[in-house]
Amino acid sequence: MRRLHLRVILFAAIALSVGRGAAHADVLYTYGYTPRGIGMGGAMTAVADDMGAAYYNPAGAAFQTKPLIGLGYLYTGSEMKGIGVRAPSLATTYGVLFGTILPIPFGGFLTDRVAFGLASFFPNGLLLGIEVPYATSPQYVLLQNSGRSLSFIPTFSIKLLDILSIGGGVQTFDNTSGSWHARINQDGSIQATVTQEMIGSYAATAGLMFRPGAYWSEVDGLRFGFVFRDSFFTSYKIPVATSVGGVPLVVEFNATSLYTPRQYVAGLSYATGNWLFAVDGSYNEWSEFPHPSLDVSVHFKIPVLPIAFRDSVAEAPHFHDTVTVKTGAEVTAWRGNDGVFMTRFGLGYDPSPVPPQRGNTNFLDTDRWIGGVSVGWRWLGVGTYKFSAPLVFDLGGQLQYLPARVTEKADTVDPTNPGYPRVGFQGWLYAVGGTLSIPFDYE
Repeated sequence: MRRLHLRVILFAAIALSVGRGAAHADVLYTYGYTPRGIGMGGAMTAVADDMGAAYYNPAGAAFQTKPLIGLGYLYTGSEMKGIGVRAPSLATTYGVLFGTILPIPFGGFLTDRVAFGLASFFPNGLLLGIEVPYATSPQYVLLQNSGRSLSFIPTFSIKLLDILSIGGGVQTFDNTSGSWHARINQDGSIQATVTQEMIGSYAATAGLMFRPGAYWSEVDGLRFGFVFRDSFFTSYKIPVATSVGGVPLVVEFNATSLYTPRQYVAGLSYATGNWLFAVDGSYNEWSEFPHPSLDVSVHFKIPVLPIAFRDSVAEAPHFHDTVTVKTGAEVTAWRGNDGVFMTRFGLGYDPSPVPPQRGNTNFLDTDRWIGGVSVGWRWLGVGTYKFSAPLVFDLGGQLQYLPARVTEKADTVDPTNPGYPRVGFQGWLYAVGGTLSIPFDYE
């Protein structure tokens, strides 16, 4: 019987070693998509007329009557400092951006009214990377896996009226499932078969764009936008099955990762002369956030012996909904025969949905103050030689300040908890990116 106990312990240790893996909020939510949008603080809902339309507002693509294609690169990093705890490192993110708007050449009423849009982010070196630390481990619950998953957003849009368009599509991302089947031999050795699958998951996105200036010249330059993005997440589920002395033993690991909340975003922009001003407000349903820790359930019953295994106990995170505000501006700083030079800047505030960590969990999070800058160069040609289509270069950067947030633990918390007697952190996030896009509308 002692040998049986040792085998069970060994099996559980191996199972736990393969069960560690993942959490939350994707790179597009955290930083934005194009360098233009990053530089404008993310205030793009009522603008959305470039390669980022499929993400920022799919309805904006319907106002484009000529094809547009863009390719770029995004890099993010951080500087974190723990307060009362040792701050874990936060992985850098870098990957390829690809976006396009392709008008569909229907005739009749649909002439110049329907468009296909696409926005995508391909992280370097992996399609999906997830990590699920123990619940008591200090962790960046909303940041530790941002940018570690492929994002692919195809959309369609239609211009119903000269002043109104609608659009919609899905955000496609990776999901994972698998199993671990093992057999414990009489000599104590273990034979195992592991299967793992990458499957696609989908979340709806929809948008509306209203440009009243087409009917009323008094408000020419004014735009309104609205976007809905459904929540999405990656599931991590691995059942581990074997038998010990003929008794079935199943240990199942479950976790939720890369969670992004359901969003309702409203935006307004106004263009006058060489200036474009924009503001966005977003309601984020973080209260639906599932607990991010690993669930472990054990199904094993030893005949005769009164031994019972207890499943893991998940603590509700009690996140709350938030309202994010972003503002941005773009100015045409110089205009000449060879091109147009633009500068942009933006500010934003994204409050943390994470409550004070007075209990056993140590979720490190705080408000984010966002600042961005960007430059753009629309190159038309050299001297008398003009390109058949302009080349648009954009370069942008964003810096996010995470002010210090410290929480004193409750007296009921075990002193061996890694966050006892207080837990907190402060730091910076940053992102830089560049794109080359070609709008085929040169005249």
